[in-house]
Amino acid sequence: MARYNLDGTPDTTFGTGGQVVNNVSTIATGGDQISTVAIRPNGQIVAAGSVTYQVTLPNGKVADQSELGVVQYNTDGSIDDSFGSNPDTGMPGGGIAVLRPGPSAGANGIALQADGSIVVSGAAQLPGTYDYALLARFNQYGILDTTFAGDGYVALGLDPTGSNSGFSGVAIQTDGSIVVSAWAQTAGSFLMRFNADGSQDTTFGDAGRAPLALGPAGLHLPTLPVYLQADGEILVTGDVGQAVGAALYLASAPQIGSFTANSNPVTAGSSVTLTASSITDGNPGVSIAQVAFYLDSNNDGKLESGSDTLLGYATQTSPGVWTLTNSSAFGLTAGTYTLFAQAKDSDGVFGDPIALTLTVQ
Repeated sequence: MARYNLDGTPDTTFGTGGQVVNNVSTIATGGDQISTVAIRPNGQIVAAGSVTYQVTLPNGKVADQSELGVVQYNTDGSIDDSFGSNPDTGMPGGGIAVLRPGPSAGANGIALQADGSIVVSGAAQLPGTYDYALLARFNQYGILDTTFAGDGYVALGLDPTGSNSGFSGVAIQTDGSIVVSAWAQTAGSFLMRFNADGSQDTTFGDAGRAPLALGPAGLHLPTLPVYLQADGEILVTGDVGQAVGAALYLASAPQIGSFTANSNPVTAGSSVTLTASSITDGNPGVSIAQVAFYLDSNNDGKLESGSDTLLGYATQTSPGVWTLTNSSAFGLTAGTYTLFAQAKDSDGVFGDPIALTLTVQ
């Protein structure tokens, strides 16, 4: 690492002549790499990347492999020996935290939570498989946080063909949600979001993914930093082959808090009123422009606006409340039906549908 003064000259109080060079692995040949850094409020530097270790192969030969590593430095560039844990004994300290879910692993992005915990994104090769996208969390002391996703990390194969995939940049939203940029060998690049406990947020984007319209179709982009703007919008930048690119995503989509039918059950041919209420939108300066109600025509439990039956558009009857009344229960005969409500805001963004079960007698 190197640190510079505001005028661009080396900060000679940092390390040696403004630079810090470390070999934190136990292999004399090194091979360690820093890929990303974050700065704590007290000025300490948390760096993530990969470190090397040696394994003995079945044929008896010794080979170098990599593991994800996180190192904490003091403000003067010295390693904080109280951080992390010894990978051999599991005891605290040593200045480095490591994660070895398979034969190799490395970090591409890092973000700090409000409580000081460290979230690291990257990729790992699992035993006998291709590269998986890797997301891990360490507590502020550098100990793997096993409350995250059950064992401290998430490893996902993101490519439908079983090819390589990985996470690149990572950022933490104010509610603790984790936004990552991801790439897959044949599926291109996209954003994903995880809840604070490490579970995937499938309400984000389209079934959990927001495609990145950067570069040619199918181009995987392993270097995609993620930034959160003050208004909550998500900015992604990166190398897109022969050029550079940036994409900006809205902070949220309109969400319906409650969807009801009155009466339910309803007698066939009689009046029924559908109500969508507690509708919110986190994007600044927007309003709810439309609420549509649909019938799940093929009973697959998913809203498919191109094929499911549109029952009609609601009218706003009070702030955040939209209703639609039909005098003949939409012509439905006796049975049980799934209905959907979906909101669209003034930016043209559609929210996630919400469902209810309507019984017709």
